[in-house]
Amino acid sequence: MRPATSPAHLLQPDFLRLLYEDASSGTGFDRALVQVAEGFHARVAHLLALDGVSGAPTWGLLADLSGSALAEAARQYEQHHWRHDPRRRALKLLRPGLAVRCQHLIDEREVRGSEFFQDYFLPIDLRWTLIGRLPQAVGASESVDLALVRDPRRAGFDDREKTSLEQLLPHLEVALGLQRRIARAQTGERAFMESGQGLVVFDARLDVVGSTPGTAEALGRYAGSLRFSPDTGRRGQRPLARALRDCLVDGIARHLSLRVGGGAARDGAAETVWLSVTRRRASTGGYEVVLLVRWPARGRLPDLPMLMGWLNLTRVEAELGLALLHGQTPRQMWQARKRSAATIRSQLRSLYAKANVAGQVEFVRLVGGLGKNGAAMEGEGSGR
Repeated sequence: MRPATSPAHLLQPDFLRLLYEDASSGTGFDRALVQVAEGFHARVAHLLALDGVSGAPTWGLLADLSGSALAEAARQYEQHHWRHDPRRRALKLLRPGLAVRCQHLIDEREVRGSEFFQDYFLPIDLRWTLIGRLPQAVGASESVDLALVRDPRRAGFDDREKTSLEQLLPHLEVALGLQRRIARAQTGERAFMESGQGLVVFDARLDVVGSTPGTAEALGRYAGSLRFSPDTGRRGQRPLARALRDCLVDGIARHLSLRVGGGAARDGAAETVWLSVTRRRASTGGYEVVLLVRWPARGRLPDLPMLMGWLNLTRVEAELGLALLHGQTPRQMWQARKRSAATIRSQLRSLYAKANVAGQVEFVRLVGGLGKNGAAMEGEGSGR
């Protein structure tokens, strides 16, 4: 892409394509910020997030066209100099989606008497500033500003450039939101891959309506699409889609396994993912199906929230389930919890009913030993 020679070039498809490529790459906005600085004939483009209460910087991205390594100066600003910055008066009045030229608020007399300008800004050869505030959601905990800065030898920014920056701000906000969503998904996916377990919830149309962080993304990436049509015939239907559909209809739990490789597996080797499907009442009425995903080669036993979410258990029922997985007998449970034998037996019956199993052996095989005791056939679903 050719360098931007004016602010107008930053609203053309070539630059916007570059902006969204930067956002989706997960590597920051380095290329895009350089183009923004060039388009506005600025020496520096500084994207800076400010805490909504204190106004303190929380993170920043810098593009410096002078090659003078201003990164250290930017860090000094974010740590100390922002407190003495007279341009903050403009930021207090700046509404999301608008821009302001700071030379309208700070005259030469104030510059000469300003500690910020005399001890910090002018010594690093910076003077004129145009700041735009990205649009933001109501109630956002921080604001994000783009500051464009020129050296003292150039003229200040004009009204045309202020208007151009205001036109660019919505695109920057969309790109930043895209980058954050991708980063959250990647973080959640890494957490899922490390823990080896997660939940995905499907509605009656078998669309994903909920997921523990990263689980739906990882399974969709490595085991195929997670959107299945309930009207699809059984012939040729994928085993996972068939298990979800059948469980939604008859309420019988299904257990199956999938072989995945490539990016999902460590060192590129194929691994087995064990899947269990159960049905529960949806809060909006009707039924939904819950998929427990486990990577036995990586994972641990399900924890308390995982059991509660998967089988729709109460906290007490989930605690008893974990006790079963750790080898406790019903006698040990009522002795440890100082509950009557009848109470513990009643709670265990409720647990087994929700898990759709006949008793302790089947429950342990379902939750703790899935994939070890032949409870599922490779690539096929099986009933209780």
